[in-house]
Amino acid sequence: WSPDGKYVTVAELNRDQNHVHFNVFDALSGEFVKTLFEEENDRYVEPEFPAYFIDDTQFIWLSERDGQTQPFLYSLESGLVKKMAENPWEITNIIGFNKGELYVQGTGENPTESHAFKIAQDGSIVQITKEVGTHSVTMADNYNLFVDVYSSVTVPSVSQFIDGNARVMRKLVVSKNPL
Repeated sequence: WSPDGKYVTVAELNRDQNHVHFNVFDALSGEFVKTLFEEENDRYVEPEFPAYFIDDTQFIWLSERDGQTQPFLYSLESGLVKKMAENPWEITNIIGFNKGELYVQGTGENPTESHAFKIAQDGSIVQITKEVGTHSVTMADNYNLFVDVYSSVTVPSVSQFIDGNARVMRKLVVSKNPL
C-alpha cells in the first residue's frame, strides 16, 4: 500500500522466477495503473523485500540487479530516481529512514557478520555498529538512538544504546562468558 492509501504495489514474478514486473494498481477500483519497472536475470530475480515508502509517492526498493542487494529510490510518478549507494556487500534489511538518510542492516566487509549502516543522500556510507559480530538494531522513533543487541564467537551477548554517530551511549546488559 502507498501511505496515502491510493495505490497497491505488487511485484509480480513469473513462474521461472527470472522476470519481475513492479505493478501499480488503483486501491479503490483495483484497476491496473502501470508497470513502474521490470527486472530480469538469466537465472533468477529475488523480490525479497516490500517497497519501503518514505513519503506518499517515493519508496526504496532493494534489488540484486547489480550483484549485491542495493537500495534504489523510486517515485510512483516517474519511476527510478537514483541508486542510493554503491556498496560491495549485502543489505539484509531496512531499519528506517530519516531526513534523507537511510538506515540499513547489512553484512559489511565480512559476510559472516551483520551491522547497521547509515547511507547519506550523497551515497556515502557510515558503519554504525563497530564491534565484531552479529548485530540486531532497533531504531527509536526519534531516529537519534538505537538499541543494539549483538554477539560474536567471543562475546555471548551485549545490549547497548548507540547514537547515530556510532557512539556507545550506555551498555544495558553484558552477558557473562561461561567459557
